[in-house]
Amino acid sequence: MDVTARSFWQLLPSMLEAICAADYVAVDLEMSGIMTRDSLTTGEMSLEQAYARLRNAANTFSPVALGVTTVRFVESSYQAQTFTIPISTLVPCHTREDTQLASLLDRKLTFSSNSLRFLEVHGFDVNCAIGSGVPYLSREEMEILSERFLCSGGTTGDLIEESSLTPFDRSFCDHVGKTVRKWLASEPKLKSVLEIPEPRGGNLRRSTTSLVRQVVASEFPQCRCWRQHTGDAMSVVLRDEKKEYEIEQRETEAKVTSLAKNFGEWHEITTTAPADMYRSVMDLRGTDRL
Repeated sequence: MDVTARSFWQLLPSMLEAICAADYVAVDLEMSGIMTRDSLTTGEMSLEQAYARLRNAANTFSPVALGVTTVRFVESSYQAQTFTIPISTLVPCHTREDTQLASLLDRKLTFSSNSLRFLEVHGFDVNCAIGSGVPYLSREEMEILSERFLCSGGTTGDLIEESSLTPFDRSFCDHVGKTVRKWLASEPKLKSVLEIPEPRGGNLRRSTTSLVRQVVASEFPQCRCWRQHTGDAMSVVLRDEKKEYEIEQRETEAKVTSLAKNFGEWHEITTTAPADMYRSVMDLRGTDRL
């Protein structure tokens, strides 16, 4: 049975049932290469040298397809069921969170010409696998991305050192601070907006945007600011803690869903005990709302 990214989550429960009920499971991983040649190694190799070469190949090349065959003894015969799963190194960008995840994960894809020829001879379409294959995250990638992706918030970027500010910039920062303090003293309503235009006129410069964000973040934690769509002013408003909490919860759920969609295959099929696999995937399907 051929499994694609579109059908993976629908077919996964039946795949897990077949694995759990099997007397024997065979796993075949097709790679973009199987051997790296060491020009210094000639003739017969020791067991250690052969292992080192294979280990280097595993670290160099990428998986392109996963084959899972389950074998079950029924009455007087064996029944086999095979699942062919093309694997894509690309992170699909269906949502904003998917795009953010893809920007953090830049994989290097290396191919062996001999392996490409072998795959082509046997009817394997590498372009199709990359384009419509099932995405994945390794355990190491999942650990790194969980920190960088899930814990990332609205950052203001690198702080601008005060010593690097020009006299004009210092004067502008003082002006921003005084303007915001005066505005807060007037006891503005929750949806009131304070506009801070570009001091030189015209559209906001990048340095102006950074300075306003830095002043607001460091001196006025009860406020938040953003660049207006028109590009000619910064908007400052009071924080709505309830609304921001709801937005943060929705964003976190969307990020967890994005990670779950990509981590699903690698974790659920290759690293989890069969008894736990079915329960885990049903949880993930609930998260993914499929």
